[in-house]
Amino acid sequence: MGTINQVFILGHLGADPEFHVTTAGHSRCLISVATHHISGQKPEEKEVTWHRVKLWRQNADVARNHLKKGDSVGIVGRIVHEEWTNKDDEQRKSTFIVAERLTLIGSRRPSRQE
Repeated sequence: MGTINQVFILGHLGADPEFHVTTAGHSRCLISVATHHISGQKPEEKEVTWHRVKLWRQNADVARNHLKKGDSVGIVGRIVHEEWTNKDDEQRKSTFIVAERLTLIGSRRPSRQE
């Protein structure tokens, strides 16, 4: 039997995208996306979850050029766990969603009227 590692989230950016170019010349962008679940009868009883998302190449360029804090996005990707040793010789772990598809949903920012 095969396996599946795929996730879909729809949420809002908690900060502006962090854009970098790797030493190999590839575009990489990190974004933080908030999703929420209403756990009770009242909307103020919502449970917020933050997701760290890595976007590469074309998706990274789109995020850099079109996304700002508060914007809504849809992400389809896979969950990746990374482990490394930092410069102080400490073991570190992190979990990301590596985006395969990025969909721009809309902006929470007020539109400029000219």
